[in-house]
Amino acid sequence: DLKRVETALMELFTTRNHWTPWKLNAIAAWFEGGGNRRPLSPQLRPLAEKAIQDARKLAGSETTSVPLRMAALGLLGRDPATRKADLEALVALISPQQPPDVQTAAAERLLQIDSDQVPTLLLAGWSGYLPGIRSRILEKLLSRDKWAAELVAALEAGTVAVGDLDAPRRQRMRDHSSPVVRQAAQRLFAQTTSSERQKIIDRYRAEITRMDPAAADINIGKQLFEKRCSICHRLGQVGHSVGPDLISSISKPLDEWLIALIDPNRAVEPRYTSYTLTTRYGTTVSGIMHIQTDAWLKLLLPNAETAMLHRYQIEEMSNSGKSLMPEGFENDLKPVDTAHLLAYIRGFGRGQRKVVAGNQPELVQADPD
Repeated sequence: DLKRVETALMELFTTRNHWTPWKLNAIAAWFEGGGNRRPLSPQLRPLAEKAIQDARKLAGSETTSVPLRMAALGLLGRDPATRKADLEALVALISPQQPPDVQTAAAERLLQIDSDQVPTLLLAGWSGYLPGIRSRILEKLLSRDKWAAELVAALEAGTVAVGDLDAPRRQRMRDHSSPVVRQAAQRLFAQTTSSERQKIIDRYRAEITRMDPAAADINIGKQLFEKRCSICHRLGQVGHSVGPDLISSISKPLDEWLIALIDPNRAVEPRYTSYTLTTRYGTTVSGIMHIQTDAWLKLLLPNAETAMLHRYQIEEMSNSGKSLMPEGFENDLKPVDTAHLLAYIRGFGRGQRKVVAGNQPELVQADPD
């Protein structure tokens, strides 16, 4: 069997001038199966080392096809002698200049490597990662006690914002097998609410609750929505779809509305966090990540304006972990204004039938026969 494996490997290694994804994936699978723990013949060892060197060049080459680069990434970190350099190379590939699939494959390969350096390297670049990559990193960090401890340190240092963890991952930390992580979760998540923001929410709730519901004027609310909210939110035919869809939130209780309006960063969804891109020319643009291709990034800006940037133009990308909606709502709208606004939003569409093209109800007449 070993002879047959070495023969197959010899065929793969000796065709290295014509690397294809399947060949590199086959070599990576051999490594994953523990093949590298068996002594290689004197003929194979230099060929295996050369294959890893080739993979390193292919992975970092922007002129190489994305599928071939992704396959090449599977060989990085396999050689103990060059593992440290490979770890750094993998981290460097999780950057906005790289196609999304390359970024994801680099992160996945890093997370497969059993090294205490992995969490430190990944967390150092946290602000520049996209939501999908962040989610995968969090999942893996929480799967190991040592790595979870590194995440705790990053949360306490502010490198990772508490708001970057969704509800299921917060609960996972509360229930973690490590007592260090469980204790940190109790401490960290108890501090997520800004006391100043909460005081404003409490005041608005008290004043709105004391109001006569009949005093809330939906016509005034409509005017306030058009003036204050429509640059980023759409309701019916008014406004722009930049932030969350308000139709799906109409039935939310008052407390949830007040949190969303006054403390928007408390529970912002990752897809609505704000990214800031700095270009090679010194300009910056901030918005919500909308579309990614191998070559371009598209941000959504207020008023549904967009910014398209070629990946080559991007010098740096950072995710604030905060909502594009700024704090300071209370500076523009008093509690009574908020009551008008919510009366309009929460009452929107009541008594109106939703019209769907091609699906108009009609009275059916029975056939006399």
